[in-house]
Amino acid sequence: MLPHSALRVPGPPALPMTGRTPRLRGTLPSGVRVCALEGRIIDRTSGPEWTAQLPGFVNGHRYASVPIEEALVEVHCAQPEQFDVRRLGALFGASDGFPKAEEQVEVSGGVGVEEDRVESDFHKNVVGYRFRRSDDQRAIQVQPNRLVFNWLRPYESWDALLGEFEPVWERYAKVAEPTPVVAGVRYINIIRVPKPQVEIGDYLRISIDVPPYLPQSVASHFLQVEIPFGDGTTSRIVSSLVDSGEPGKQALLLDIGVQQRLHGHGDEVLRESLDRLRVVKNYVFEACITDATRGLMDDGTC
Repeated sequence: MLPHSALRVPGPPALPMTGRTPRLRGTLPSGVRVCALEGRIIDRTSGPEWTAQLPGFVNGHRYASVPIEEALVEVHCAQPEQFDVRRLGALFGASDGFPKAEEQVEVSGGVGVEEDRVESDFHKNVVGYRFRRSDDQRAIQVQPNRLVFNWLRPYESWDALLGEFEPVWERYAKVAEPTPVVAGVRYINIIRVPKPQVEIGDYLRISIDVPPYLPQSVASHFLQVEIPFGDGTTSRIVSSLVDSGEPGKQALLLDIGVQQRLHGHGDEVLRESLDRLRVVKNYVFEACITDATRGLMDDGTC
């Protein structure tokens, strides 16, 4: 399961521009292991280096602006046999910069009919808590078997994100004593195009082809795909048309979630997994966008 967003999103020195992004040589092999080495994907299972020639997927490359609306880091843990969820209720507070706290509840029950009367029996169970900063730009969601850290726009950097996540994880771990089993990152991007109408394929490589026999105007669009990267790593990608909130502009959602089953325990294993997931996420993002989108980011208009 991918991290829970705090937003409402549809559910279920620059490189020279090349005109069109070079096609990948085939598809990403299922056994590929990804490393952050100057934009290269290294296949350690077959020996030779497999290079993905994706503009932007290079160490040190920074766009003038990024379309990140929200970034999330999640750690999913084994379900503890006995744990009082109320111990998590005071985990964070105003002194930590998170004055807003609310319960996460689960409602269970049912309705039954007996002769001439209807009976209902519903129960509300507290399953966790959510803490928010006063400006709502950060949120922490805690349950006995899960921690989610939300960073809402404006986004700074991966190092800044981890710098805030790690002390949150350390405090959670001291109380919950969790056994991490899955790590995940999710980046929700809203690409704002300064046009009243837009051809989705001009900005996203992951889209739906409408048959040429049908009208080419699209009133709504939603696409979800899940791609295995090997080594227990999976990426779920969602693209959709969303409201830009600005007259004369269109907006495209590119929601990228990547998760990995952990091989081992300890904070070092978790950190290595998160660093890997960041590289995979960046790779997926670059593979899904076009040069037109890169131009918007390099111009600072995205």
